[in-house]
Parts: sequence; structure tokens; C-alpha cells
Amino acid sequence: MSSSPWRFSLLVLGLGFAPLALAADRVPPPDQVVLPLAAETWATAAAPRVRVGIDAVLQDAGAVAGAHGRIRKSLQALDGQADWHITRFERSQDAAGLERLRVEAEARVPEARLGNVRDRAKSVSQPGMQVRVDDIDFTPTLAERQAAEAQARARIYAQVNDELVRLRSAFPEQRWHVHRIDFLNTARPLPAAQDKMLTRAAPAMEAAMPVMVNDLVTVNAVATLAAPEAPSVPAAPAPR
Repeated sequence: MSSSPWRFSLLVLGLGFAPLALAADRVPPPDQVVLPLAAETWATAAAPRVRVGIDAVLQDAGAVAGAHGRIRKSLQALDGQADWHITRFERSQDAAGLERLRVEAEARVPEARLGNVRDRAKSVSQPGMQVRVDDIDFTPTLAERQAAEAQARARIYAQVNDELVRLRSAFPEQRWHVHRIDFLNTARPLPAAQDKMLTRAAPAMEAAMPVMVNDLVTVNAVATLAAPEAPSVPAAPAPR
């Protein structure tokens, strides 16, 4: 029984400190400004993708190895400075027993070297091997689009910084800072109709090359600016 008063005293002390501890943990939410932002920039395709198709007819299977060298020489004749990549290589045999090859290759070729490219394809064709330009794709590369997106993000950061300066000027007593910036994946691709018109250039249009083609890149973001409030100090308990 002698220990009961001690237990009662500890219980009272515990109940007395509990509201103070809970009050200290309850930090009021910060003041926030949510700011939707957008920035646009252009991605430029400096070197369009040229897709080439090659059809070859061979007398027998033993001639396939030699055809590889002829195909490479034909691509180099189209543009000797380009880094050509073979993306498709199909081999079949027709009813007459002839070996047929269907090859597709592509390379990024600067616009300055695209003039009369279809005429060059005809000139490197030979009996048993036809070379043609299937497509000229002006879509910017991944690196070009990423560079454009980086420029747009830099503009977003500048907008956020400008808004932060305005807030600190309007409310100097609060400690405004950037809480977070959420970027939204809203880059707009080239419209399909325009893309088809630009990428499948007719031979008559080749004389007018080079033509700089741009792709509009849009970056949207939501910035949250916050100013923390000072936690309220609980009042001291009244003396007993």
C-alpha cells in the first residue's frame, strides 16, 4: 500500500506532460502557393534519317557473301561520310531457284548532303541490285529532343525563381522557399499529317534542300512554394 501514492504521482505527472508533448509534435502546415507553369522550345533535326531499301537477285546461295560487299559499297556511294546501319536483312528463294535479298538500311545524313539523293540511288543501282530511297525522316533525334526539353526546364526554373522573388517581396516576414517541382510528360510530337508531308519528300522538293525542320516541345510543371509557420508555444500550466 505504501507504493500507491508514488504510482498515483507518476500517473499525474504523465498526464500532465502528455498534452505538452502532443502540442510540440503538432507542427502547423506551411502556407503554400501552387503554381502551374509551362514552357515551349523547338527541337531541330539537323541530320534527317534517310532510309534506303535494296532488292538483290542472286544466281545461287554462294553469291550471298559477295552481295554483302556490294551492298556496303552501294551505301557508301550514296553518302560516304554517313554511318550506315543495316536494320533488315531478309533472304528467300523464288520459284526459279534464284536467291533474293531484301535489305533496309538507314543513316543520319546532314541536310546539306541530301540534294539529289534519289538520283544518286538510281546511279548506284545495277542489274540484279536495285537501290532506292524509301523515306527521309525529319523527326529530331532523342538527343535533340532532350536538349530542347532541358532548355524548357531551365525556363521553368527561371519562372519559379521569379515567383519566389515576388512572394518574398510581398510577404517579407515569411520564409518562402521552393518546396517541390513536379514535371508532367506533355511533350507534343509532330502531327502525323505534317510528319508524313515532311518525311516523304518528293524528288521535285529535293532541289530546295536543305530545309531546317523544327519540332515543338512543350514542358508543363506544377511548382509548390511554401513558407513554414512557427509552431505555437503551449501556454505554461497555471501554478497550483
